[in-house]
Amino acid sequence: MSLLLFFVVMSSVAEANLHSFLKKEQVNVEPNVLLLIDTSGSMAFKMQNDDKTWGDGTRPYFRSSTSRGIYYGADNTPGTNVTGNNNASVDFNYHPLLRFIPNAELTSADIGDSLANQYFSKRVTGTDPEAKPGESDYKYPNDSRMYVLKNVMFRILTDETLVSNIRLALSTYHQTGLWSDDGWSNYYHWEPRETEWVYQNGNWKQVGLPQAIYWRGGDNKARLVENFNTTTNEIHLENITKWFDGEDDTDHREMRAHGATPLAVSIFGPTSTSDSARKFFSGNDALGNAVVSQECQDNWLIVLTDGADTQGGNPAQAVKDLYDLFKNQKKRPIKTFVIGMINPNANEDTRALAKTLSRMADYGDNGVLDEDYGTGWDINKSKAYFPQDMEGLFNAFREIFYSIKEQATTGGAPLATPSRSTSGDDAFYQAQYLPRNGKQWEGYLAKFVKKTASA
Repeated sequence: MSLLLFFVVMSSVAEANLHSFLKKEQVNVEPNVLLLIDTSGSMAFKMQNDDKTWGDGTRPYFRSSTSRGIYYGADNTPGTNVTGNNNASVDFNYHPLLRFIPNAELTSADIGDSLANQYFSKRVTGTDPEAKPGESDYKYPNDSRMYVLKNVMFRILTDETLVSNIRLALSTYHQTGLWSDDGWSNYYHWEPRETEWVYQNGNWKQVGLPQAIYWRGGDNKARLVENFNTTTNEIHLENITKWFDGEDDTDHREMRAHGATPLAVSIFGPTSTSDSARKFFSGNDALGNAVVSQECQDNWLIVLTDGADTQGGNPAQAVKDLYDLFKNQKKRPIKTFVIGMINPNANEDTRALAKTLSRMADYGDNGVLDEDYGTGWDINKSKAYFPQDMEGLFNAFREIFYSIKEQATTGGAPLATPSRSTSGDDAFYQAQYLPRNGKQWEGYLAKFVKKTASA
């Protein structure tokens, strides 16, 4: 008689030799996903600090012969160089539609070589891509947070593996559609500098003038700019993408950085009729049907912000209240992901903000705080994302959308499969996971090895 013995060998899933795969499966109930994007004025600041760029690196818009908006701003390191993020041969550095400025565009904006060399980075022969017909050698300034956001979101929204088969909506902080050339202060200046009078060629001239922008800061609430609809509707997805394509048009689907940061009330308004994620999830979609229509339908809010609430609200409590919105109904909770475009360790203010955003993400995971946010709190435990560059922001959004789609298609833990070999060792495998919302799941792969022993 022989005795079969199984020896368990535990190894980290990350270290195990597993096959990755993209699950191709039709989602029967598409999850609801609401983007809440920060459109406050500081989104026109640099990604690395709070220095102004005086624009967002996008194309000008000419309303009339006397009213125009030049939105380029200034590059952090102008001149002929590939310093920092100025190397256009590195894919992530530039928006796919905003790399080199067309000659005709510079001509229409009355920008000659003198101004262009002062404010724009210039092509480096042999390193940057060769010029295409009609291109100048000047690159779009790419240092503002809004440029980084548009670069990333355009890529995300044009990647079918990330956004297919979901019900996507887009919201921002409330803004008013109102053309104004100089009646309101803003951070879109041309030339990209503080407004002042200078003496040039025997005359006094005002420079650094605020540019005409359409979307301006409004009330302390959110604004639903594109209502929930399936991303299989190509027109709907295209309309959302237009907000990030870098070009204003007659429909004015283009993000602008202007206004305050009503973060908490944009998530959970004081009443059910206040414009906020609370109202948007409780209301009807673009077709007039209930947004949350199925008991098994997942609901997600993705919040991106670069600053603290300016209205004295409690964003963490707002996330918890949103999670509990359908608590007494046969509907799944609204979970929240949080992305902070801040350096959490820059100073005491950003560390305090990082802690607030981390509490938001913690509540957004399962409706309760799992971490202790006392003096010994470690930022590395945060469930929020704090990307420091363009690629980091892309990876954060990609991980979030993969997580949403994975939970929608599997309804549980992701699958793990061992590598196939011809050695045929007599073993079987069991995967064990620690689920975490919005992060890579931690886990182990148990390998049960069969051994034969004689009695």
